Amino acid sequence: MENSTEVTPQMEYAFLKAGGHSALGLGLGLTGYLVGGTVGIVCLSIMVLLLIRYAWVTPGWDYVFGEIEFKDEYYNHLYARACKKTLVVILFALGATVGFFEDRELELSSYTVVIIISIFACVVNGVSILWLLRESE
Repeated sequence: MENSTEVTPQMEYAFLKAGGHSALGLGLGLTGYLVGGTVGIVCLSIMVLLLIRYAWVTPGWDYVFGEIEFKDEYYNHLYARACKKTLVVILFALGATVGFFEDRELELSSYTVVIIISIFACVVNGVSILWLLRESE
């Protein structure tokens, strides 16, 4: 499905930057979900606002639901680097979780461990996207 408007590099930049902010917001929202209470409500509200902003600057729905491939090769490169860093953090966190919790009797459920790993992944993805965009300016 073709976009009705021509996607410019400025639109892709805004989309990539909003994606970094949304990933940070998702990490913040998951942290608020773990903490609960008023902090949780504030964090979840920030997450929802950042996700609405992300949907607002989306150049086309094929960017969100399809394979994210930017027309600008440099943004493709930045996004791929951020995804690689996120994958490394996820694999490291899984390995550390298995190694650390194997013989210990801690009161963490597997559900909580998955949320913690998701928080790490979201934060690393958001920070690496924003850091790489900052370096490119």
